[in-house]
Amino acid sequence: MYKKQKLSVILAAVLVFASGCGKKTKEPDKKVIPSCTMAVYSHYDGWGEDGHSLGEGEFDETFTIKSGDIFYETRDGHWVTEQRDKNPYDVIAEIKSVSTDGIVWTYNGNECSTRFDRCSEVFSMYTVYDGINYDYKVTFSDYSEN
Repeated sequence: MYKKQKLSVILAAVLVFASGCGKKTKEPDKKVIPSCTMAVYSHYDGWGEDGHSLGEGEFDETFTIKSGDIFYETRDGHWVTEQRDKNPYDVIAEIKSVSTDGIVWTYNGNECSTRFDRCSEVFSMYTVYDGINYDYKVTFSDYSEN
């Protein structure tokens, strides 16, 4: 009887060893997510009904972007990635893909491919006939694989 128990213990140990118990499992490969920098230069100006200037100015915003990002235009000319207002904003741009060749994106309802360090002119989704209007220049740079 003692030999059978010893044989059973040895057989169990062999089965555990053969099944890979105690082996280090291979860590999953990290998923590469291409990204880049998107710089948005915003310019604004406008005229009142009576013809007087309502002012002019400019500001810059910089974003780290990846495929699938959606940008909304606020009424005061900023680009945001989340709807935080009770009045929904319109989509001004959507990033389709980011690669070493450049960006595929949609803006003003048109899909296009843009190389890095090229400037694209984007018009506001909102037109005000007696107020401030915005226009944008967008440039992509600094490709990265995180």
